Formats: sequence, C-alpha cells, structure tokens
Amino acid sequence: MIMTTVLADRVIIGPEFVPRFLDLPKVLVVPTGKVVDLAPDSTWDYVEVSGTLRVSRTAHTRLAFTTMIILPGGHFDCGIDDANDPIPADVHVEIVVRDVPIDTKRDPFQWGNGLLNFGRQDRCGAPKLEWTMLTNSVDDGATMITLADDPEGWAVGDELLITDTGYAGIRRETPVFVKSLNGRTVTLSKPLDFEHDLQKDLDGKVVGWPYVANLTRNIYLHSENPLGTRGHTANVGSGMWCICYNEFNGLGRTRGETLDVTTHDLSHIGTNQIGKYTDHAHHATGFDAASNMQSKYFGNVRRGAGPNTTVAKWGLSIHGTHDSLIERDICIDFYGAGFVTEDGYEVRNTFRRNFSAYCIGNHPGKGTPEAHSTVSLDVEGVNVKAHNNPGAAGCGYWWRGVMNTFEQNVAACNALGFVPFNVFTVPWSYPSTPGGDSDTPFRPQDSLPISFADNVASSNVNVGFEIWGVGPQPLERMTSINSGGSGIWVVASDNLQPVFVDPVVVAAQHGITSGQAYNDSLTIRGSGDYARCRVVACPIGIADGGGKHVSLKNILFQNEINLDWASASFAHGDLAVSCLYDHVMHVPVPDKPKQYIRFGSPETWDGTSPLPEVGTSQWLWQIGSQHVVIDWQGTGDDYQLFEPQSLASTIAWPSGPGQNRFNCPEVGLTMGECWTKYGIAWDGEALNDADAVHLEGLVYGLARKGRTSKLGVPRAPVTFPTVREPAVLGDYAGPYVEVFLLLTGAVDGADDNPRASVDGGEPQVVWQEAERPRTRRFFSRVTSAGLHDVTTWRVTPAGDKVPGSEMTFQYLVGEATLTLVPNVVGLQPADAASKLTGAGFVVGAVSTQESDKPKGEVLSQSPAAGSRAAAGSAVALVEAVPVPPPPVAALLPPGRYRLTDDAGTFVDFVVIKP
Repeated sequence: MIMTTVLADRVIIGPEFVPRFLDLPKVLVVPTGKVVDLAPDSTWDYVEVSGTLRVSRTAHTRLAFTTMIILPGGHFDCGIDDANDPIPADVHVEIVVRDVPIDTKRDPFQWGNGLLNFGRQDRCGAPKLEWTMLTNSVDDGATMITLADDPEGWAVGDELLITDTGYAGIRRETPVFVKSLNGRTVTLSKPLDFEHDLQKDLDGKVVGWPYVANLTRNIYLHSENPLGTRGHTANVGSGMWCICYNEFNGLGRTRGETLDVTTHDLSHIGTNQIGKYTDHAHHATGFDAASNMQSKYFGNVRRGAGPNTTVAKWGLSIHGTHDSLIERDICIDFYGAGFVTEDGYEVRNTFRRNFSAYCIGNHPGKGTPEAHSTVSLDVEGVNVKAHNNPGAAGCGYWWRGVMNTFEQNVAACNALGFVPFNVFTVPWSYPSTPGGDSDTPFRPQDSLPISFADNVASSNVNVGFEIWGVGPQPLERMTSINSGGSGIWVVASDNLQPVFVDPVVVAAQHGITSGQAYNDSLTIRGSGDYARCRVVACPIGIADGGGKHVSLKNILFQNEINLDWASASFAHGDLAVSCLYDHVMHVPVPDKPKQYIRFGSPETWDGTSPLPEVGTSQWLWQIGSQHVVIDWQGTGDDYQLFEPQSLASTIAWPSGPGQNRFNCPEVGLTMGECWTKYGIAWDGEALNDADAVHLEGLVYGLARKGRTSKLGVPRAPVTFPTVREPAVLGDYAGPYVEVFLLLTGAVDGADDNPRASVDGGEPQVVWQEAERPRTRRFFSRVTSAGLHDVTTWRVTPAGDKVPGSEMTFQYLVGEATLTLVPNVVGLQPADAASKLTGAGFVVGAVSTQESDKPKGEVLSQSPAAGSRAAAGSAVALVEAVPVPPPPVAALLPPGRYRLTDDAGTFVDFVVIKP
C-alpha cells in the first residue's frame, strides 16, 4: 500500500498528489457519517465522498463528473456484491467522465479527470454469463449459434464478440447483437461475416472452440468523448473495492507510446503520463486483515480503443497491490495489454477464468515484446518512437509479477497471448502475509507462480505463451492453438529450468521454442494420456535445441519435424547436450516423410578441409551418449542416439581455438581411437560401426541398443593449447597460458576437480568451469619460451590419486624450436618414409603387428603425429603384417585323419577338441 495523506487542498499519493477541487462551481460533497442518495441524473465538476454515496436499485441513474474522489473512510455504494444487493438487471447506471481539459498547473500529475478510490467502492451490476464457447462450427452467413453454457442474464440487444479461430486469427466480426434467445440457441442480429470453425488436430480431434463473450453490462462507465480528454479509474492506497459486472468503455489516457512523465520536482509536465489506465489498482489494499475482506473484480468488461491506435494502453493494471481477486473479467481492444501486473513484485493475486482478445499493439509478428520498446512504427500515419514503452506489444496478459495464481484464463486473437515476465528487480517489498506489512524484499530469482494451470491461447498472431524468466515451478495444462509463431516460447537468459506438465500445442510455426542460450533445461512431462500431453500439426514440434538438458516423458508428437535439434545450427547443429526420451510417441504426418528426431547433418569431416562452423561445441560432455530413449515407439526397446560424426571409423576433429578448443588433442586419430586413448569423442562417446542401428524417423542420426555406456578410468585430458602452434599469452597480474581440460571417464569414484602440474611444479586444483559442468580450465604461470609438460590426474573424494588417471600433455610458448611431427599412420612404408624425410625426420625402429590392414601399412608412430621433436630425430613405426591362417587341425572337427603329399608320403593324426 502506498502512503496517502488528506490535506486541505489535496490528497498526497506517495511522491505525487491529486487536488481536492472543492472550489469549483458544481461540487457534491458527502460528509463523514452521512448517507446521500444519488439523484437519477446529475452532473458535477467534482464529487468527494467521505460518508456514503448510494445509487438507487429502482431507478436508472446517470452520474457525470470531471473528478470523483472517495476519501479514506468514504463509501461509494453502487450495488453490493453480485449475489447480495446488486443493481438489478432492469436498472441501468451510467457513470460519465466529462470531456474537460486537464488543468496541469493545478493537477500536474494528472490524477484528476477520473474516478479515484481511497476508501471503499462497491459497484456491482446484474450477474450474467460473461463468456463461453460455441459447441460447433458455424459457417459464414450463419444467423444462429449454440452456446456451451446457459446464457444466464443475457437479453435481447446485448452485444457479442465471437472470436476468429483460424491460424494467427485477427479477423473481426462487425458488431453483432442478440436478436432472440431459445435456451442455449442464440439468434443473431446479422449474418456472420466469416466462418468460426472448431479447431482440430491432424486426426480430426477437436482441441479448441470459438469463444463468445457478452460485452453488455448494466453499470456502464465511459468517457464523455473518447477522442477528447479521456477519463480513467483507479483504486489507490487504502482503497478497497468490489467491482462486478461493470462495462468500461473509452477510458484510459496513458497511450501505448513513449512515456512522458511529470517529474516530481515539477520541472517538466508530462504529455503521456504513466498510470492513467482504464482501470488501475495502484498500491492499493487487495486484502484487509481486520475485516477479512478481499478486493475483487468479477465479470467486468473493459473495452479499449480498437486496432490501429495507441490510446488505451492497458485494460486492468494490478500495480503494487496484493491478494486481490480478478475473475471472469473481459478485456478487449487494448493497444498494449488486457491484464497487467505492472512492476513485478505483486503477490498472491488470483487471475481466474478471465478473457482477453484483440489486443494487437506494436508487435510486428516476430521477435520479443520488449525488443520493440525501441522501434519506430507508423500509427495512423504518425511515426511513433516506442522507446520507454514497456508492455506495448499487444498481449492478452502481461504479467510482470508472477508470484500469483493464474488459472483457466483465455487469450484469443492478440499479438501475444500470455507473457509471464519475471526479469527485473524493483526497489519494493511485499507483505509476507495477506494484509500484512511490506516486510519482504522482492527478488526475481525467488519469484514463482503459486499456480499456473489450464490457461488457453487461441489464434494469437505470434506467440501463444511467451515465458520470460519464470523458474522451475510447473506450468500445468497449457493449451496453445493456431499461433502464428511459437505455441510456447521460453526466453530470457537466466539459466531457466522451465517445467511444462501436460501441455497441448496445436498448429504453431514452432510448437515449443526453448533455446540453449536462454534455458539451462527444459522438462515436459505428461500424466500418461497422450491426448493430454502433445505437440501436433506444427512444422517443427520443439525447436532451437530446447536447453542444455531436456527431459520428455509421456508426450506425443505429430509434426513435420518433431524434435529439431539442428534448428539453430550452422553446419552440424546446436545439438541439445542431454535429452531423455521417456515413453515419447512419434506419429507420422500423412503424406510427409517421417522426421521424428533430427540432428545436424549427415556429413562427416574429411580430415583435410577446414573444420565446419558449429553453434556449440559437441565435445563438452564426455560421459557417453546423452540421448537416451526409453521404450522407443512403444516397442519396449531402449536406445542411445548418436550423430554420424560419433562413428568410430570417422576422423576425430583436432582441437583448436574458439569452439574447437575441447576437441581431440591429437591429429590423425579416428573417433574410436580418440575415445580409447583419451575418453573423448563427438557427442560424448564413439559408436562402434558394427553396433550402429538405423531407427525410422531418426534423421541424420544413429542408434545403439541399450541405454548405458561403458566409460573408462576417470581422467582429465588437456585439449588446448597443443604443441601444434604457440600458445596465446594473456596478462592478468602477469603473463599466463590458459589451459583447457575435459573430465572424462566414469562419473563415480573421482572428485570433479582434477589436479594439474606444469613442468613437475606444485600440483594445483583445477576447479574453474569454462563453459559447461564437464569442462575445466586453469591459468599456468609457466610462460618461458619452449615446450612445457602438463601432467593431469584425478583424485578420489578422499584425495587419493585415481589409478590410471595420470596423463601428460605439452604446450608451446614462443617460436617453435622443435619440428611438428607429421601423421604417417595409414601410409605404406615408402610413402611414410618420404613424408617423414620431407619434414626433416628419419625412419627409426620398425616393428610389426598382426593386423587385417594391408601388409606394410603404418599402424602407429612414435612420437605421435602433432607432437614436436628435434629435426633429424627418428620416428619409430609399427607396420602391419598379415594375420597367419589357423593350422589345418583347427579347421577340422574331432576325429582321425591322414595327410598325403604329392610323393605319396602320408601322416596319420588325431584331432581332439574339448
């Protein structure tokens, strides 16, 4: 609650004030302790209520004023509770804010020209069914519709809104009214302009319905001239309210343009003052502990100014207000957003079964909403600089405060449906208990929804749900249908961990977009019923990598591409590092190729061309394949998934600067050899060619049956720098060489902080992470010219060296004094000798090893390729010799045999085998 103080000439509102216009010609004052019955038709310059101002329940009433203030302790009684003593349906109350210019000298903060409540107001009209769905598709030209619910309170002449249900729907019916009623069947005042179809998935199952909202209420608040000085309404400070079944129309002065605000020292008078919305709870009393009363909005209609105009930025703004109820309200045609929590620290408010439609704003159909607070755009021929214009993208719901309850709300035909927006810190505190003192500082990182469940986004122009900065609190049973962009889009770079439970996404450009740059993980889990957890009828089901750790359970996909782990790639893909596919069902799209899981590319590196550009290094996790499938397509079979680069026979990428610094430290190895020697391979494991399985629908990928990997001894190989080129020296409190390592081998049994020693020096603990949890780096202060040995090893949790974990690598400082050893593995002896002598070396000792390789082919060399040695030194080679055939006896079954040569000599022998 903001502090308010009543002075003789003004009411102080925090650092601002609103004048008391007691000196104007026509003033109505209701003194403290008095009850005044409002005249049926009256017009005032100023109305001030300290007692009770009561509106008749039997006669129509029209109240017009320039400014009306309900002071603390005052009560405006315009119907008490929709179920207790409301304004009856046959009685109409009209409340008009007059078209009078604002006296900015007297009212520089422009709080006047509207209805301000610092006390209590009850404005409750006759109950009626606020909004519902149609039960069936209706064609263009239809004059009758059938409702899913009884039209309680509906009457002939009521105005209806029937939403578009098409893809990215922004079509709008010309005004249509109730002509007659017969049960749930409504006859319309005109034929419909276009069809309103049921929304269906690829199998014909109905997933969404046209919505119909009744826009008429018997308490009607509006500006006298919406094109002149528009009025506004606000509950402020100690103000409490029960506002039910009101219609707000033509109200709201804050435009969806650059804010231009009066400074607190009055050195500048604003021309687009913040906070003057159609309806505004401004640091007000959402719950009063003494009276156990909750402020509430219920069943109201707020109407903005329509498309192509920036006036009427927001419908309802809950600002610095806690524990209030907003239920079954309707907001349509607002430029920026229908329903808003403004600053972010608003807590425990309940938004339930509300409806927002046709809020279009400045969103151009792509990108993020706040990105467009700095663009220029033409609005009705006027160039509007939208800088400093938050929440102007055209959102059904712009919830900057997420510590609230959001259930069963609907967003239809907006630019963006739902935008929970938890990013910025504000210097405010909130009450830890309802009605209590503001005793808890707001921290975005601790801010989670109380409940986010059963919300529906239908036919929004761009995104159904745009999740900004919301943490791991499960978002349950979200439904997004016919979005022009993403059905669900998770953004904001805060290492988020979004969790979606039983989402349904149908017909979006991307079903779910959740990039690695924004999210540490993505979890989607279903209850086991594929009808309740699915992403279908999209070009791409999940796009942009999905996060570093993805977990999918009990979910059905039926899209042109279900899981596109290459959608953010350059060449080989920004592959999600980890994905668990637990009872995921892939259904083909009729007449489309089966693309269930798509990796980056079928191509493998040829060993000589420049390394391809990749969005993210594929060498960061070295603990086996991180793509594990449980129960592939209901067969009961489990698999691990790999890319073609992971095949053991492919050539390992050598390490180098930038994204390649965690690749194989040695040139010339196959992926299998690199995995065996260092525990390093593309995507975390080498796949033996003989074990590779092709799964239907796995694009650019391979599989291996089972879901466990055989990992080696825990080690920490140095991947960069190498001796292939001099190390780049940095300078921080002296020169240093940055050394990069990978943690490889079994995860258990070793501490995650390896040890390293340079040139036999004092061991140091390598703890600093470079990019991902399995990578490490440290600064070596050994920077003298020449070669330097780096020895690494792993230790147990008790600090003992892990047996077999010690490895030694080298880096080079300064100009090379030694020569780089060429790779001759795979060459015949003459070619190997020629290559070695050409590089300044000689052939050293030659040994042989049985092999199925061609005779003489070099199997290995020492020193290894890519290392450095003195010019003229010898390189030892191991050459292949054929494996000798087995003896004859080994080929014969047990028994007695006689061998005879050409001269007739014979030998008898017996074959005995176990």
